[in-house]
Amino acid sequence: MLTAAVLIPAVVAAVWWGPTGLIAALTGLVTLLALLE
Repeated sequence: MLTAAVLIPAVVAAVWWGPTGLIAALTGLVTLLALLE
């Protein structure tokens, strides 16, 4: 839950302004962290 609270704004910002590669990398990182949490 804490991970989501911290990462959701970062992911939204990356999707809004970031390139496709960055979005893919962040999505993978968030998924990995969510599984480990």
